[in-house]
Amino acid sequence: MSACRITQLAANRRASAEYALISSPPNREFVACDYAARPPETNLIWSGEINELKEATDRLKVILPITLLVIGFLVYSAVRNWLATIIVLIEIPVACTGGILAPLIAREEHRRAKLVASSSS
Repeated sequence: MSACRITQLAANRRASAEYALISSPPNREFVACDYAARPPETNLIWSGEINELKEATDRLKVILPITLLVIGFLVYSAVRNWLATIIVLIEIPVACTGGILAPLIAREEHRRAKLVASSSS
C-alpha cells in the first residue's frame, strides 16, 4: 500500500452567492487536474463554504431542539401549567417578529411626519 499525500486546494470564486454555495461545475475535478501540477501520490479533496454550511446545519439540528426543551422546562417550572407553557412558547417568535418590525414601521412613520412638516413650512 503506497502512502498518499493529501493536499487541500483552496479556490476563491466570486461569481454569485447561489453558485458558490449550492452548485459547482460538473467537471471541476478535471479542470483542477488540468491546471494544478501534482505528484502522482497526491489526492485532491474538495472542500469549501458548502461543507461549512452543512456542518453548521448539522450542529443546529442538535442544538436547537435541546435549547427549546430547556426553555420549555424553564417556562413550565415558572408557571406550572402546560397550556400556559405552550402559549408562552408560541408567543416568543411573534414577539421577536414584532420587535424587528416595530422600529421599521416607526421609522417609516417618522419619515412621513418629517415630510409633512417640511412641506407645510
